[in-house]
Amino acid sequence: MVVSGICLLIMPLGGTILMGQEIEEGNHELLLLTKLDRWKVVFGKFITLWGLIALTFVSLMPYVVVRYMVGGIEWWHEAACAGTILGGSAMVSAGAIGASAFKRMGVRIAVLVLFLVSMMAGCAGPLFGAGAQSGGCGWLYHFTALCAVVAFSLTGLALARSRLRLSILAYEVNPSGMILGLLVFAPFIIGFVTAVTVGWGGALGLIGLAIIAVRMDVTPKAPKWMAAPPPNLPQAPA
Repeated sequence: MVVSGICLLIMPLGGTILMGQEIEEGNHELLLLTKLDRWKVVFGKFITLWGLIALTFVSLMPYVVVRYMVGGIEWWHEAACAGTILGGSAMVSAGAIGASAFKRMGVRIAVLVLFLVSMMAGCAGPLFGAGAQSGGCGWLYHFTALCAVVAFSLTGLALARSRLRLSILAYEVNPSGMILGLLVFAPFIIGFVTAVTVGWGGALGLIGLAIIAVRMDVTPKAPKWMAAPPPNLPQAPA
């Protein structure tokens, strides 16, 4: 319980201040002038936060070992619990980083609550269905759990990435608004896919969520075969 509270709640919530340091002072504009792209910026924040959580979790393992000195250790059960803590911390960290990309604290809290509700509702149906079909924590259950971690982690990071957009074209919809809408409707779509496949295909809905989140905010680029426009330079006097 102590380990879960530290690694699933206290430390991931520190991510609610990470993106604000870049956006509020305009540092992201300088970063994007380098070889870094938006994905590298948000993944750097995520790896730093989640890596710190993983190191803290490993440092707390002696507490867990001492707790089970009397009796035996169920290795498979403890490994599953460790994976649950690390996977859950990855999702919460990504959601906190996505929420930190908004300027006002009230908006950050609202976005984080929306992400957590969407995450819990979106994971409950597929995991329950996979557990019912595999008769417990079988291979289908663990595969679905892995898909859930990847899907909602990418969704949270995609939300943070959308806030780093330097400009939005006139015909484009605000990408951060689209991802927030995706968080609202994702549990219903994932639940529908799980129900149609009678619990077997909940992972398909989660994989679809990951693909949509990654592709929803694509930076428009000219094709490689198109030549760059000529520079607009003043004509030299005759």
